[in-house]
Amino acid sequence: MKKRKNSRGEGFENIVKVMMGEEITLKNEEELNKGELVIFQTGDIIPADIVLLEANNLEMDEFDLTGEIKPVRKKATEKETVTTLERSNMVFRGTKVLRGSGKGIVLAAGEDTEYGKILIQASKTVIKTSGLLRYNFPLQLKQDIYLQILIIPALLWMLLYRANLEFILYLYLATNLWLIVFEHQVIFNYIILNISNRFLFKKGIFIRDFSVFDSLIDIDVVCFDKTGVITSRDMDVSGIIIGSQKIDIKSYTRKNEILTCVFNGFVLCNDLVFTEELFKLNPIDKALIHFAKEHGFSVEEIRKGYERVYELPFSSENRYMVAGYVDKINKNILFYAKGDPEVIFTKCNRYVTLFGEVKKIDGNFLLMIREVCNNALQKGSSVIAMALKTLDYFDNVDYDSESKEGYILLSLIILENLPRKEAGFVLRKLKEAGLRCLMLTGDITATAQRIAEEVGFKNTGKYLITGKDIEKMSISEVSLQSDDVELFTRLSPSQKGIVVEALKRKGHRVAMIGDGVNDVIALKLADISISFKEKSSVLAQKTSKVLINNDLRDVLQLIMTGKKIGNKIKITNYLRIIVQVLLLVLVYYISISVNVTKPLALNSLNVINFTMSAAFLIIIFFSII
Repeated sequence: MKKRKNSRGEGFENIVKVMMGEEITLKNEEELNKGELVIFQTGDIIPADIVLLEANNLEMDEFDLTGEIKPVRKKATEKETVTTLERSNMVFRGTKVLRGSGKGIVLAAGEDTEYGKILIQASKTVIKTSGLLRYNFPLQLKQDIYLQILIIPALLWMLLYRANLEFILYLYLATNLWLIVFEHQVIFNYIILNISNRFLFKKGIFIRDFSVFDSLIDIDVVCFDKTGVITSRDMDVSGIIIGSQKIDIKSYTRKNEILTCVFNGFVLCNDLVFTEELFKLNPIDKALIHFAKEHGFSVEEIRKGYERVYELPFSSENRYMVAGYVDKINKNILFYAKGDPEVIFTKCNRYVTLFGEVKKIDGNFLLMIREVCNNALQKGSSVIAMALKTLDYFDNVDYDSESKEGYILLSLIILENLPRKEAGFVLRKLKEAGLRCLMLTGDITATAQRIAEEVGFKNTGKYLITGKDIEKMSISEVSLQSDDVELFTRLSPSQKGIVVEALKRKGHRVAMIGDGVNDVIALKLADISISFKEKSSVLAQKTSKVLINNDLRDVLQLIMTGKKIGNKIKITNYLRIIVQVLLLVLVYYISISVNVTKPLALNSLNVINFTMSAAFLIIIFFSII
């Protein structure tokens, strides 16, 4: 039976639970039909595009489809927006159920789903030969005939007025040999492309398809995905608020007891059992531990000082977690709580300032904290709260009861999906080179705008196009309205492809850099498709013509190398024509002015061979540098 591939490219059979009247029947994903009733739960891979009839605390991982790192909460409602990917009452094929369960009707199955369209494009990948290396026999034959017409008068002149047939034959053969060499630009193109390819390979840039070089020469538009390309796939701590004060981490010292408590909480308040399994943590916990390590805290050393005695795992119903520890040195019990600020606030009646002063939570403090949270959320950031409860150690502790209330609010933590350090530099250099840069993302508009502004995209607050807009437009309308737009948000995978196709129809040469399954269609349609060798999904790698290191500066290196290739080809082409003209002039000069005795004949041939060899080496030199 045919197996579908997941985002890692691994085949698997997805068994689906289908309601048939009052009974549940198991079906293979490929056997699903539109209109059937499907049920699913935590851990399931959604087999089709489904409209929800029931959603019980349902949270989905839609990263592969939209690029959103945070889980997407779903509800069974009647409200539907225009753009498919903004429907909160739908789940989509290929996405994963993180929490909860649901039931719904199949709206599209198989190749009709967004995921299906992606798989179709990925399966059509074909490796092509560069047009710069393609031998055009009819054209070369015409050029050979024209050159013979130019040579023959000189040979006829020598034949009529000279008796040395051996010299005439040698001259004719030598002239034709060099004319053939210099007539074929493909020889020099081959040298230029192979040297350039070896140079890129040494830099870690792998060219899977030599047809890339055809487009590299005159590329003028570069499209970037956001998550995983402009940004990393991970989250980063961008701010810590203690009391009413945002902390300047750069001025932090270990002498501050409250900040030390916060960093200890970063290390301790998670589901980590073995330090060797850090990679298994969710993006938020990874970000907190990474941030603590960046500021000199050792995960191993901190965890050695505490014995874990209690845990309440995070769930979508509770929206918080608790980790309880016994401090081996001070012999007291600590409960760290972390989660949704609104939930954590209900468990706290006091908060602590940076200087250790404990104050009562009042209305003004709550208003201030909620304003901070709202501002962060409007910018597309995530906000979590952390609280601490400390007890003197005693036997027979009722951990469940003690962990529910009586906490002191430690801090608010703002997390963002930050841009790569090199992203702004790369965009600036590409724009200075005359290339237009665009961002195509399935993420929410607020997050995309923040990232775009940080790395140097212009007018993203005024001019942008969303997936909702594209739903109402034809490709020609997208082409017309996209001239002044650098940011496209809330795009489905197929809509990314529409933007790329619209640009190509306007005569642009388009490069697309993407790393996820949701970029496959755009990668397939772009003139140059680029993914990362290690961080991209297998489908994105399979579709891409170029694989680079996990560094956007490789994109700059690739495009600048392409521009150099174009210049080298122009220079060698001009030199080649000049040499051909020089050869014809030399042949005519010899035929008219040289008294063809045997020694002179040999000298004349030596002059021709020496001159042409030198010219050939000069052109090769310009091909290499």
